[in-house]
Amino acid sequence: MEKRIWFFDTNVLVNWVLGSGGLLKQLCDSFDISDNFFDIFYNRYKLSDAFVESIINSDKSTFPKDRFFVSLFALNELFSGIRSEINSILLFKDRVPLSRWKDSPPTIPEGYEKFVYDETMKTFDVLFDKERITIIEDQDLKRAWDQYLPIYCEILFLNKHIKTQDTTLLVTAILNKADFFITSDKWLIEDVSKSMLTKFNLSLKSPEEGSEILKNRMS
Repeated sequence: MEKRIWFFDTNVLVNWVLGSGGLLKQLCDSFDISDNFFDIFYNRYKLSDAFVESIINSDKSTFPKDRFFVSLFALNELFSGIRSEINSILLFKDRVPLSRWKDSPPTIPEGYEKFVYDETMKTFDVLFDKERITIIEDQDLKRAWDQYLPIYCEILFLNKHIKTQDTTLLVTAILNKADFFITSDKWLIEDVSKSMLTKFNLSLKSPEEGSEILKNRMS
């Protein structure tokens, strides 16, 4: 069986931190949000959650030639994703109409950033403890001039909806010869998967598709 290299989008990590990492339940409890709300929100995370859990709970004999990576940039962006979820909880709690969610960011209680940071760091102890998932640094400046920037520019200009942070994560995956990039962004898969596979041999997959691939690699 050939070696496979996997990279994760930030949203996949956010979903796991909120789900199995336990942060969503803590947030709901602290803001006095009902269990029904928790169930609705968790339903959005469960496929990403299950995918990451299958990797964390495996050992190196399960997928002996597969390597799983998350870039340092993705971890930095993770807190922005968590902040968005907290905003959603507060807007729901304050009964702000859905049509106004983008234009009415709530004020997160002062001091909450320390709570979120501390609890997220605790989830990292689980996420990286068995060394099944490895943190990899983003490209240094010397490498950027002749490798990183040309690929970055090509992806950014050929895909009209792609964002800066998505491009950064994809280029890091490409330069590290990744086979798979797992993301819960359906629009990203629809927009760029064909060009990523054709030009860079990088396959974009949803967490559900990633789980199926791993299951087949176990058989």
